[in-house]
Amino acid sequence: MREVGLLEEREKFGRETRNSRLAKCNLGGFWGNTLLPLPDTESLILPHPERAAPEVRRLQPDSEVEAIAMRVVMEYEKEKKRQVYDVHEKNLGYDLTSLDLNSGELRLIEVKGLGEATGNVLLTPNEKRVAEDRRDCYWLYVVTNCKGQPKLQNPIKDPARLKWHEVKKVDHYYLSIDAVTQPMEIREEHGDFGK
Repeated sequence: MREVGLLEEREKFGRETRNSRLAKCNLGGFWGNTLLPLPDTESLILPHPERAAPEVRRLQPDSEVEAIAMRVVMEYEKEKKRQVYDVHEKNLGYDLTSLDLNSGELRLIEVKGLGEATGNVLLTPNEKRVAEDRRDCYWLYVVTNCKGQPKLQNPIKDPARLKWHEVKKVDHYYLSIDAVTQPMEIREEHGDFGK
């Protein structure tokens, strides 16, 4: 009887320790600084393992650079005597609408900002779809050197015609902690290998 009690106590300690380790390792147990209960599922959402690498960091949005790029493009459009509206929070597939009241030309403008003089810009699947659907009025405006002296590059009409490179999703693998804490099961079965 005492052995059963010790076994139950050890299993309880193991579960508590495992849950504590998972939470401390930030494997799905935090929302900001708030500790959330771990889910009963085996799914975990993990940060990219190479998120600190320069080639991955440069693909992450920089809100300061984006704000500078938006300001530069809006000023440019206003200088051209166009009515410009910021719609970036509406998830329409572009950031600005610009209308020339004299000619009636409508521009759906996607704004991209780079902190340096060169780099890569990304389109979301939604932005690419709208660029392909609205080739007649979709424009890409790229502002470079946003962390120094921002410079608007030549606006690009119909950016869908350019050769975009698909960014592949990185797959991860996980191992349930139970798989390494449970007793191992040994099978003596032998297959018919080579017979």
